[in-house]
Amino acid sequence: MTLEQLEKNLASLPDETVAERAKAALLLEIAAGAQKRQTLRRRIAAIRAAKSELAEVDSQLDKLKKWRDFLVASRQTLCDEVIALRPQDERRYGLALSIMQIDRGLNFHGEGQPQNLRLDDLMKAAGYASPRGTLAETCGDDWLGSMRFVDQQIKELNRRHDVAQERLAEALRDDPV
Repeated sequence: MTLEQLEKNLASLPDETVAERAKAALLLEIAAGAQKRQTLRRRIAAIRAAKSELAEVDSQLDKLKKWRDFLVASRQTLCDEVIALRPQDERRYGLALSIMQIDRGLNFHGEGQPQNLRLDDLMKAAGYASPRGTLAETCGDDWLGSMRFVDQQIKELNRRHDVAQERLAEALRDDPV
């Protein structure tokens, strides 16, 4: 090869500064891609977490709202039955206990109580209690809480629902990635 050919070959090669700039641009593109992937992974995780929280909370809310509807209907039934009884009728005591259990809850553990409250019968008829024993079902596992307790739980679950919904909306917002 001649000197002229060698110089011509050297001149045809890209300048080192051009190559360095291309390398730097490629590294920036790789870093930007990594940042985008990390952002997308975080958003996907946030969406999954929010959806999971919403599913859990909504399931609990449905259960408690049905229970609250049952309590409202049962309280009305019990009040109607109390009104229909004579003042000296012994059944009034059990009905009054049932109403108090609905309104604020009672601690039946270790206390004297009727073997079966009218509320137990209503729970069994509505499918909330299994006919498994002679103690009042209203102090067992089938009892989901008094009206006061259920209202507090529903309020808290609604708050959790709203927070999860906000997190989901934030994660789904069309931000430039």
